[in-house]
Amino acid sequence: MTTAKSKARVHLQISTTTPVKTSGLTVGCLNIQSARNKTDIIRDIVINHDIDILSLTETWLTTKDKDDFHVKGLSLPGYELKHTPRRGNQGYGGVGVLHKASIKIIKTDVYKSDNFENMQIKFNTGSRCLDLITLYRPPPNQKNKFTTGQFFEEFSSFLQDKVTGSGDLLMVGDLNFHLDKKTDNTTHKFTDMLGSLGIEQHVNKPTHMSGHTLDVVMCRDTDNLVQEVQVGDMITDHHLLLCNVHHPKPHLQKTKIITRAFRSINLPSFRTDISQGLGDPDDNLSVTDLMDIYDTQLTNVLNKHAPPKEKSIVIRPQQPWFSDDLHRAKSEKRKAERLWRRTGLTVHREIFKEERDKYNKLLESSKVSYYNQRIIDCGQDSKAMSQTMNELLFRQKVSKLPEHSSAEELANRFSCFFKEKIDKIRDNLPDCSDINLEIAQSPPVSTLNVLRNTTEEEVWKIICKSPAKSCMLDPIPTWLIKESRSELLPVMTNIINSSLRSSQVPKSMKSAIVTPLLKKSTLDPDILKNYRPVSNLSYISKLLERVVAGRLTDYMTENNLHEHLQSAYKPGHSTETALVKVQNDILTSIDQHGVVILVMLDLSAAFDTIDHDILFSRMENTLGITGQALAWFKSYLSGRTLRIKIDKSFSELQDILWSVPQGSVLGPLLFLIYLLPLGKLIRKHGLELHIYADDTQLYLAIKPITQQAVDIGVARLEGCLTDIYTWMSQNKLKLNADKTEVLVLGTPKQRAKISVPSISVNGEIVKILNIPIGNLGSVFDPSMNMAAHVSKAVKSANYHLRNIGRIRKYLTAESTKGAVISLVTSRFDYCNGLLCGIPEELICKLQRVQNNAARVITLTKKYDHITPVLKELHWLPVRKRIEFKILLLAYKCLHGTAPSYLREMLKEYVPPRTLRSTSKNLLCEPRTNMKTYGDRSFSACAPKLWNQLPNNIRAAGSVAIFKRQLKTHLFKDVFIK
Repeated sequence: MTTAKSKARVHLQISTTTPVKTSGLTVGCLNIQSARNKTDIIRDIVINHDIDILSLTETWLTTKDKDDFHVKGLSLPGYELKHTPRRGNQGYGGVGVLHKASIKIIKTDVYKSDNFENMQIKFNTGSRCLDLITLYRPPPNQKNKFTTGQFFEEFSSFLQDKVTGSGDLLMVGDLNFHLDKKTDNTTHKFTDMLGSLGIEQHVNKPTHMSGHTLDVVMCRDTDNLVQEVQVGDMITDHHLLLCNVHHPKPHLQKTKIITRAFRSINLPSFRTDISQGLGDPDDNLSVTDLMDIYDTQLTNVLNKHAPPKEKSIVIRPQQPWFSDDLHRAKSEKRKAERLWRRTGLTVHREIFKEERDKYNKLLESSKVSYYNQRIIDCGQDSKAMSQTMNELLFRQKVSKLPEHSSAEELANRFSCFFKEKIDKIRDNLPDCSDINLEIAQSPPVSTLNVLRNTTEEEVWKIICKSPAKSCMLDPIPTWLIKESRSELLPVMTNIINSSLRSSQVPKSMKSAIVTPLLKKSTLDPDILKNYRPVSNLSYISKLLERVVAGRLTDYMTENNLHEHLQSAYKPGHSTETALVKVQNDILTSIDQHGVVILVMLDLSAAFDTIDHDILFSRMENTLGITGQALAWFKSYLSGRTLRIKIDKSFSELQDILWSVPQGSVLGPLLFLIYLLPLGKLIRKHGLELHIYADDTQLYLAIKPITQQAVDIGVARLEGCLTDIYTWMSQNKLKLNADKTEVLVLGTPKQRAKISVPSISVNGEIVKILNIPIGNLGSVFDPSMNMAAHVSKAVKSANYHLRNIGRIRKYLTAESTKGAVISLVTSRFDYCNGLLCGIPEELICKLQRVQNNAARVITLTKKYDHITPVLKELHWLPVRKRIEFKILLLAYKCLHGTAPSYLREMLKEYVPPRTLRSTSKNLLCEPRTNMKTYGDRSFSACAPKLWNQLPNNIRAAGSVAIFKRQLKTHLFKDVFIK
């Protein structure tokens, strides 16, 4: 998250790059096998020595490391990484090349060899080509069974082909020969082989900590290619090799940007100018005029305090922790190094080592300070924490775009594609107007005619809670709005109230900037359908929407107009509560010796095809929204426009004729109103359902007594799906039969009794899956044993834990704990209300992750006891965390703050006669048939756990008190016997 203090300049526009000519070409070579922090080491080398091409040996990257921390970390700004992964564990180490992006690759090749690894890259450095070959020869041993004779035979043939080729040839790498031992037979044989082929080896100093020369820089002796070879300081257990190659240095990529010096803004003066420029609110002006004044005055104030300036910068790797003190220390270190290399005196070498150690310590402390501050700034915001960790671990998403001749042309191409996609969906929907699926409903019990005005106090609270995300349509960045909210509050409140009174939404609030983003990094970037349009709206428009959304939500809640089984955008509801309800129904049905057919519906561009007339009719006739209130919503949805943005270019303005705006606050709520009749339609067929935004799942329990009973149930399900398909077509929604997923859930014995290979959705066949499927972030498998869900949670948690471990040396225990809680424990805590009663082996998998997380925070050794560590951190073990979640939901159910569909599952115990236990808030424990299913359902496990609690905890007066007492109780139960 960017703040006024942390961000000095914001790049507003980026132009095409232009080259800046420099001279020279620096090629480096390093064996990094023993490096513990490969990424940091290589970044420092590249930046310190301005290396154009760096060959790496023993990278230890495998074929599975496509998204590895090191690969991402080495994708420096202005650089690209190519690597050949290691093969197995028999000595192979992998090789790679990091090069400036301005040096274009013509061809990449790998010579198939059993005795040495290689990567061959032909670079175009301008008017000439350079063939760079990176080599690594594993030392022969009994495990890999390599022999020196085999290497000479194969390598000689390899060199013979290369020296006769065209272009300049440069070979670098680690061959593991002691080339300093001139009398050694192997060294003599190697030297003779090079001489016979006209190849010169330029390294004549020790390159390894053992004092031997293992690394080489070789080229044809007639090319005059290598001007100078320098054996640098020892970086790993090898020295860094640097050579000056007689090739033109690549052009540095330079770009023009427009920046504003936000750090130089004097905030008191800035706020004073805002107050004077906007003046007192004028109630007689229209909302459009008020918005024009708001945009104009804020833009003028910003231009006065931070005028836009065009600046030309060179794209190069950045190190945000690099301070002025580090720059001075680095200069002193380089000065001492040059003196030592010029004189070769021991005293000067000692001075250099002292300056080097001083610089390294300062660099380490600077990184520690930077990393910890970034994590502390995130607080409890898990999204900000995830973004920060991605940045610290160099995992920022790179925006890929299709091949294009100009940014404007591509923007217009995207604009046409997205519009045609929606038009095609609507035009291809079947005409089902002759089918009547409407269910008779009583008229609205209440009406909403007017949207009441807001107050400055309400707007203040909304501003404080809203994220600091900015849009280019905003006259000033959002963080400046938050800093100046006292001065802007009267104006913003007046704009919002003017809009509500007049039932008009200004046109400037109805424009969106859309950025196409690739749905998955593995998809082909040249196919437009692989992109998702992401909208960005102005801050004040979202502020207005939040006020209206609050009015609409309160009205629907007070009059019980929400869909009962819809869990999105409702207080107290979440994906977890939705899944607890669905899982409870499924486990209960299985416990009664039945099977459940679960159908996960998929919609195409659900938000984008909504018909406004149908929506307005539904709001008026179903919800009772009329008069000025309905007029406001009509103004909000009419006349909306969007533009596609690519770099600094925009597409032509496109009118939006239907849809609810994605990226908005009101859009999702209006979509749920649009879907209100769907629940009644499904219930008419006797099926259970649950909806979360545009994710709809319906399920049917069947007792597989006979195949006829199964066929009847399937027919009823197919009839329901046909009606859903028809209803959606009538309402301009497209149901994707090919992406709809169906799963049969039950015990293996019961599932074996039924034969349902597929179901029909309006004539289209959908095969029934026999694999786990994702469901709102969880994973359901056919046996409902939650093994797949646990595996996913463990994999995700371990992924983030490994990443945190990579930068642990730069973090304090407190900041590490914050990162672990946000990124790791949240993974196995998510939906842990579904895990009650799962097998111990699955609990152990989760517990191992928690134990490892505790070790990372406290730096506890692998074989030290973990119980004292968990106690010190005050962490409940996994099983107790599951019980904590279930008991918390039970408490909320009893006090009316949980969803109604969860409250319906629990019933208070009423004894047949008056007893002491009457006032103890006990719950009825239902009877179950199977421990592995019925006992795991929320309606069974929650009462059992609840009734075991002490009476004083059950009688807690608030959620905060209950959570505190419950954790203390569970903690003592584990750690204090």
